Amino acid sequence: MLTKQGQYNWLLIVGGLFVFLASLSLRLWDLDRFPYPVFDEVHFPKFAENYLLGIPSNDAHPPLGKYLIALGIVLFGHNEIGDRVASAVIGAAIPLLVTGLVYRLTSKTFLAILAGIMTFADGLLLVESRYGLLNVFLVALGLGSQIFLLTGLESQLAHQAKSRWLMLSLSGIMLGFCAGVKWNGAGFWLMTWILIAIALLARNPLIQKLLSKMNINLSIKLGKLADLGTLPWYQYLVCFVIMPAIAYILQWTPHVIMVLKTFAPNATGWQWLQAFGKHLAMSNQYIYQWNTSPSSIGTPDHPIHPYCSSALSWALSMRPVAYYFHADGDVWQNVHALGNPILWWLSTLAVIAIACWGIVKMRPALIYVSVGYAANYFPWFIVKRCLFIYHYMSPSVFSFIALAILTNSLYQQKQIWGKILAVIIMTAIFSAQIFFMPIWLGLPLSPQAFYQRMWFLPNSPFSGFNWI
Repeated sequence: MLTKQGQYNWLLIVGGLFVFLASLSLRLWDLDRFPYPVFDEVHFPKFAENYLLGIPSNDAHPPLGKYLIALGIVLFGHNEIGDRVASAVIGAAIPLLVTGLVYRLTSKTFLAILAGIMTFADGLLLVESRYGLLNVFLVALGLGSQIFLLTGLESQLAHQAKSRWLMLSLSGIMLGFCAGVKWNGAGFWLMTWILIAIALLARNPLIQKLLSKMNINLSIKLGKLADLGTLPWYQYLVCFVIMPAIAYILQWTPHVIMVLKTFAPNATGWQWLQAFGKHLAMSNQYIYQWNTSPSSIGTPDHPIHPYCSSALSWALSMRPVAYYFHADGDVWQNVHALGNPILWWLSTLAVIAIACWGIVKMRPALIYVSVGYAANYFPWFIVKRCLFIYHYMSPSVFSFIALAILTNSLYQQKQIWGKILAVIIMTAIFSAQIFFMPIWLGLPLSPQAFYQRMWFLPNSPFSGFNWI
């Protein structure tokens, strides 16, 4: 990572590398501990193998995530390692991507590393990375899109015009690929356009005149984000509409070509293009119908899955998901998709504080994090189908960044209480990480130890939080 002076920031490089290797070690360690399939592995690795056999399946999500799982199967076979290695490696990159994103946003090395470490301490990201599931691909591609976006905004000089075009185009491509894993990846696309809208409003003469009466120059307050409002109209169109659309369509291409070998084997030229467009539309229509059909919705009294949860509950980690459970006498093994509760609760408070702070102070990093969180979280409140806590993974990353900003601000205080409070926060997060690690990795536990981690007291009048 280069500084503004063009020199390597060795502290950032070493810190980022440490975070990545620590994350990778936890994800690869004993990766085949439990036999295939675990939870939704019953779906995605099977779909991935079908691509390798040339018989694609229509399912509830676009194909890109299954291609990535298929790559692992090509390298290691259709087994526990092959099915999971792609998720493990890309999931391990998420704390590193957070580190890079925060550094691009703030140019603060310590803050960037702190954000990466907090992301490393989460449990849901760890669990999702250890199985053949899709969500880590979505988060990683979304973070990548934002790194390219901020890098492109740093290319302000005339001779850097080509570099800006390249970075912003890569951002758009990543946005398209992000939606190509799951449609909710479009939250990062929405985030980008909200940031563009804010930057354009900052340049509006009426807004400027209104704010000038309050002695506020919004363009200055927005920092590098203000440059999003200076792009020519065609750059918005190309980088953030056309490039995402092209990327989204391209990732469908292998899928549709395989389908056409069966349903239109003799089509050529214009007929082949018509058939391609027809089956592309049909595949996306199927995704829409699957996500909106009554069988995927259920009712509050009769949910279609015991671990369905409301979006409102995610920020408090009220309904995590059990992925695996096995009991052999008094030796229990459990994998629970539970976020680090101390990290989640503190980060929820932090993102609220950051949003209020951002409105008052109008600092670019605070506005950026608030928009990232809101764009990836609030749309879930209008979704009617059965939802799960892992849908909170994208907004949770921005809440971790918010907590890192707040913790760093406390540590920078001249008063000793700020430093003490920052140390207490980090100690509590790491303590929770160690305590809950057995149910993230599926380590053997006694029944009593299991119930302690579920915060459930079966022989007590006070039942506890009960994550079972």
